[in-house]
Amino acid sequence: MTKINFQTIKINNLRNSSGLFLGTNNQKGRVSKNILNEGFGTVNGKNSEVKKNSANIEKK
Repeated sequence: MTKINFQTIKINNLRNSSGLFLGTNNQKGRVSKNILNEGFGTVNGKNSEVKKNSANIEKK
């Protein structure tokens, strides 16, 4: 779980759709996913170059 601590906080303005929530806040019915797909490998050899590289990732 992410924990953020502030020594002080100053709020200049709260609007109708804003809020300040203190303590433990659990959002029900929300889902968060983070997927990172990356890969390149290596390029070996004298005078080797990579130009206009593209990749296709298939979800299985």
